[in-house]
Amino acid sequence: MIQKIINIFERGELKSTTDIIRWWLKGLGFLNLFYLLYAIFHLSIILYVFNNGWIFFLFPIIFALGVIINSFYLLGLITEIVVSKLLKINLDFDTLSPKIKKAIIIISILFTISCSLYEIITL
Repeated sequence: MIQKIINIFERGELKSTTDIIRWWLKGLGFLNLFYLLYAIFHLSIILYVFNNGWIFFLFPIIFALGVIINSFYLLGLITEIVVSKLLKINLDFDTLSPKIKKAIIIISILFTISCSLYEIITL
């Protein structure tokens, strides 16, 4: 499992736009899996610890946060394609993109956890 997570950051030489898109989408699956499992965990805490059966009202908020996190993640992909292919600026994305991907995933995870903690604190 750990090796699969590490593999989403290994890049190598990507030449075509399709290769770049495929590489970025590998990390999106991991991020969405984390978000789904954490949402289930959060809803379980709300339901069983706080005995609050009104969790169905949280579904639109959970969906909106998922859209925000996915959009934020895809900004890395869009930035790389625009800068390297459209603007033709010569940056070393083979070194830079894995660092950007790690930062985006860490920020997204911290954002998810902080929204969850805020919801629990305000109960």
